[in-house]
Amino acid sequence: AKVRSRFSMAFSVLCRRLFATGLRPIYARQGTSSLFSEFKSIMDEDLLRDLSSDASHSLDPRDRLRNEEQTETPYDSLAIAHVKATYNNTIVTITDSAGKTLTWASGGSEGFKNAKRGTTFAGQSAGTAAAKKAFGKGIAKVRVKVKGLGPGRQASLKGLQMGGLD
Repeated sequence: AKVRSRFSMAFSVLCRRLFATGLRPIYARQGTSSLFSEFKSIMDEDLLRDLSSDASHSLDPRDRLRNEEQTETPYDSLAIAHVKATYNNTIVTITDSAGKTLTWASGGSEGFKNAKRGTTFAGQSAGTAAAKKAFGKGIAKVRVKVKGLGPGRQASLKGLQMGGLD
């Protein structure tokens, strides 16, 4: 099963390279199944092993995205989103990497009163509001620290994403 999955990935890489070079019209009439059978007849296990171990390209397209994300911003210099989720309220504070507060929002500051401040919807709206304020100050990526067991714990993270932060 492992060889078959590696084979399928190698086939998809080959198809992408062929289509990028302009061979698409020839194989579009035949369909990918005939191309797959042709590829299968000429591909052996040694060639597949060489293709998968080649460091110049990866069979997994997500590797390229991971490498781009790692080169963008060091983890220590990212802004921090602190989420404090209690049973009565959810407070989202966004600080710079040194811990200086840039913006904050809570269920109460979003207009929820009394017991409604502790709901998931209030936590989500607090996260969205804090994210929009931070995005306005030029912050696009944050690392997140979460405290507490309140109902707004997960919802505030969703709100941060909905507000435009990564």
